[in-house]
Amino acid sequence: MYGTIAQIGNAAGVAAIGAAFFAVEALQSARAGFLISLALFVTLIMICAAFLAWMRRASARS
Repeated sequence: MYGTIAQIGNAAGVAAIGAAFFAVEALQSARAGFLISLALFVTLIMICAAFLAWMRRASARS
């Protein structure tokens, strides 16, 4: 179950970042698309790290 959910999450993340890249690239340039995609990637990584830290603290209290 965990593996399946992880694969779905990875695929959804790649799709979201790819969609952002191609949307910005169509309106501006490939460089702008790359920078926006990179910013989105970093933001998502930080959100995941914060969520995992919260989960670790919650499980330690239990």
